[in-house]
Amino acid sequence: MTHLMATSSTIRWSTWAAMLPWIPASIALLLVIVSLSGLHPIAQASGALDSTTDIVGAVDSDVQLDMADCSSPNALSFGTFTTDTPTSTPDDCVVSFGSNNTVAGATLMVQELPSAIPGATFKCIGGSCGSATIQDVTAGTTPPAAQTSAFGLTLRAISGAANAVWTSGATPPWYPAGDVASTACQTASVVNGTCTFRFQVYAASGSVNPGTFQGQVRFLVLPR
Repeated sequence: MTHLMATSSTIRWSTWAAMLPWIPASIALLLVIVSLSGLHPIAQASGALDSTTDIVGAVDSDVQLDMADCSSPNALSFGTFTTDTPTSTPDDCVVSFGSNNTVAGATLMVQELPSAIPGATFKCIGGSCGSATIQDVTAGTTPPAAQTSAFGLTLRAISGAANAVWTSGATPPWYPAGDVASTACQTASVVNGTCTFRFQVYAASGSVNPGTFQGQVRFLVLPR
């Protein structure tokens, strides 16, 4: 009886022992089958993918420049001027300018035309004056006290939204239209402004021979 029970116990142990090497393979096979079926008995990490794209654009600042009231001969010609006498153009050169930049406005600048021959702005173009020039005025001065000969502009008045950078008035100082642009007026809003100029010249006796002189001046407007 005891022998049979022992035998029975031995048989059971031998059977499980024989099955042990197959258990891991059976489990692995089961997992493969379950995985292929779309089920996931093993917990898996999950996440999300996100993409943000910013599209950026800008509105350019348009500028406006109106030289219609600076086109008459009396606004652009001295006529015949005599030496030792400061002379201005008979009529005003009225310049209207502005920008659609509502934050900062526009800047009105004056300079010699960049395509002109470098050097003084007022140059001989005919007659016996040859290669003579009348030098650009020193900014903020009033010839003839400051120098013997000079060419430049004065800012006579401002209106509208314009703010003067040059000193303005009935007898303002002279400013050059030199190679480097000089800021004459500004606006601080979208409303246009107007600045009124006169061209000025002074030629000292003996400094230049008779002839015809020309100054090539450019007014330039930039958004601020």
